[in-house]
Amino acid sequence: MRPHFFARNRWVAFVTMLALSTLVGCSGVQKTIKQGDEAKEARQLYRAALYYLAALNKKPGHAEAASRLAVVAHPAYEEKLSLAEGYRDQGNLETALKEYEQLQRYLERLRRHNALQFVPINVEEAIASVRSGAAEQHYTRAEGLFSDGRYQQAIKAYEAALELTNPFRDSKQKIAESYYRMAQVAAESGQYRLAADTYQKALEHISTYRDALQQAAAIYEGLGDYFLETGYCRNAYDDYVKARELGNTSSILQEKQAAAKACATLNVAFERLENTTGRDLGLGMDLGDYIFENIKTKTLQQASPFVRLMDREQLSVLLREQQISESWLADVSAPQPHLEGVDYIIYGKLNQVYVDHDRLERTPVTFRYKYTYSVPYVDDEGRKKTRKETSEHTATANKYEAGVTIKLSGAIRVVDVQTGEVVVNHAIAEEIGDHIEYLGDRVQAQHDLNARNVSVPQEVIRLRNARTELQETDALAKALIDRIAGTFTNQILATIDVAAQVADPTSLPAFSESTPAVSVPPYPGEPSGKDRDTDRRLPEGSAVQDPPSTRPADSHRAIRVEPVAMRGVSSKAQEPEVFVRVEEMPELIGGLQVLERQLRYPEIARKAGIEGRVIVQFVVDETGRVVDPVVVRGIGAGCDEEAVRLVKQARFKPGKDKGQVVPVKMSLPITFRL
Repeated sequence: MRPHFFARNRWVAFVTMLALSTLVGCSGVQKTIKQGDEAKEARQLYRAALYYLAALNKKPGHAEAASRLAVVAHPAYEEKLSLAEGYRDQGNLETALKEYEQLQRYLERLRRHNALQFVPINVEEAIASVRSGAAEQHYTRAEGLFSDGRYQQAIKAYEAALELTNPFRDSKQKIAESYYRMAQVAAESGQYRLAADTYQKALEHISTYRDALQQAAAIYEGLGDYFLETGYCRNAYDDYVKARELGNTSSILQEKQAAAKACATLNVAFERLENTTGRDLGLGMDLGDYIFENIKTKTLQQASPFVRLMDREQLSVLLREQQISESWLADVSAPQPHLEGVDYIIYGKLNQVYVDHDRLERTPVTFRYKYTYSVPYVDDEGRKKTRKETSEHTATANKYEAGVTIKLSGAIRVVDVQTGEVVVNHAIAEEIGDHIEYLGDRVQAQHDLNARNVSVPQEVIRLRNARTELQETDALAKALIDRIAGTFTNQILATIDVAAQVADPTSLPAFSESTPAVSVPPYPGEPSGKDRDTDRRLPEGSAVQDPPSTRPADSHRAIRVEPVAMRGVSSKAQEPEVFVRVEEMPELIGGLQVLERQLRYPEIARKAGIEGRVIVQFVVDETGRVVDPVVVRGIGAGCDEEAVRLVKQARFKPGKDKGQVVPVKMSLPITFRL
C-alpha cells in the first residue's frame, strides 16, 4: 500500500507543477500582448509589433499574438522605413544606418514567424548604400583635417570610415602618412623617441610604408650614438638593439652595439668574506667562501649580460700586473682610480657564528581523554536495548623537547673602485632554527588510545604524530646562507645592474637644424609647392609647437660634430670639421677580423686570464689613416695599449659626404679572447 501511495502523490505533484507552469507562461504571454496593445493605442506601431513578436517567441503559434501582429506588421514596417529614409535624406547617415539595420532584423523576425505578408524593399542594398555614404562622410572630414595638418583627428576620422567599409579608398595610406608626418614633426622638435614610436605606428598600418622603417632605425641608432658618446653605454646598447630589430644589420651598427656592450659591462670582483670566528658549520669549506660562492651563483643566474664576475685570484693578478700593492686589499674602501679592469669590489666580515643545541628535555604530562561504551538496558515495555555512554579518564606520558639555533652576523660591502664609495652596505643579522616536541611511545592509559571509541585532545594527537628528529645543522646552515645570498644579490643588482635614468637628448646632429633642409616628396595626389600645406602637428597631448619646416629626418645625412678634446690630446685652434655619420662611412680595409689577427696578447693579461673588449675611438682622416686614437673603455693588463697599437696600423677607405672626402670620427672594438 505504501509504494502505491507515494507513486500516486508524485503523479499529482507533477500534474500540479505542469499546470502552474502553463498558467505562468500564459500569464507572461498575455502581459506582453497587453503591452503591445497599449503601444498600438499610442500609435507606436513598430513598438507594438515588437511586443507581439516577443509574445510569439515565448509561445510560438499563439493565435491571439499572431492575429494582432498581422494587423500591425506592415504599418510598423512603413513607420520604421520612413524613419530610416528621413535620417538618410537629412544626411544623418550613421543614424540612418542603425535604423535600416533594425528594420532588417525586424523583417527577419517576421519571416521566422511566417508573418511577412508584404513585399519590402531590398534592405541589404539600402544598408550598403548608406554605409558607403557614411564612410564617405568620415573620409571627407578626414581629408579636410589632413589638409589642415590636424593629423591625430584625421586618423580618427579615417579609422571611422574603415570601420564602416574596409578598405575604403586610400584611408589606410592616409593614416600611415599622418603618422609619418607626425613622426617628422616630433623629430624636428627634438622628441626623437616619440618620433621613432610614431614611425612604427605608420608601419602597423602599412608594413612597408615609405622609409618609416629606416627612419625609426636611424633615430634609435642616433640615440645609441649619443649615449655611447656621453658614456651611458647600457642605454646606447638598448637603442642599438632596437635599431637592429628594425632591420638595420649593417656591420658598423653591429660593431657599435658590441662596443656599447663592452663599455657597459661591469667587472665585479669578490675579494673575501673574512670569518673572524674561525667557526665552521660542517659545509666542507670556509664559511665565508661558501657564502660568497652562493652569492656568485645567484648573481650569475639573475644578473644581466652586463655583469662580469671575478674571483680573488684574478683580482690579485690584476694588481700585480698594474704594480698595485695587494696590501690595498686590507682597506679596499680607499679609492684606487688607477686600477683598470675592475669596477666594483665585494668584501665583508663575519663577526658572529653562533650554534646552540638545546639538550633533549623530558617533561611528564597528564591529559584527559573520553571513552565511549555501550550499556544494555530494558525499556518500559520490556524490550532489550543498548545506549551509548561516555566516561572521562586520565592518561600520563612523557613529552620530549629539543632545539637548535644558528645565528650569523656581520656585513658585506660593495665598493666603487674609482671613488672608494661604499655603494652597498649590507648588514648580516640572520638566524634560523628548528624545534621538536613530541610524546614518547610509553603512554599509561586505561584504554587503547588508538581505538575508535576513544577520543583524545587534538594537541595530544599532534604531539603523538610529530617528528622526533631535528634537522641536520648543515642543512639549516645551507638554508640560512641561501636566504642571506638571495637578499644580498637582490640588493647589489638593484644598485649596480640597472640602466641609468637619463633623459633623451633634445638635439641630435643627424636631425639638427644646422644641416641643409631636404624637401619631402608630397603624398601621391597632394598639391606641391606653395599650395601644399605645411601645418603639421604632434600627437595630442604634446607640448611642442609645430615647426615651420617640412624637412624630414634623413638617416643618410652627414652628422657634423665639434672637435672633441680626448684623453691626453688637446684641441687645436683650427681643427678641420669632423663628421660622425656620412653618406659613405669609412670602410676598414681587410675587415676587423683580419686586423685582429695581428693582435699580440699581453703576457700579463694571458697569465691573469683576462678577456674582454677594448673600445678605441679615433678619427679617419681624408687619406684613410687613423688619427688621435684614444681608449674610451679598457680592461687593463696591457690590453689597452695593444688595442691602440693595433688600431694605429689600420687603414680605411675614407668616408665621403656629398661626393667629398671628409674626416669621420668612429670607434672600433678590439676583442681579447684566450
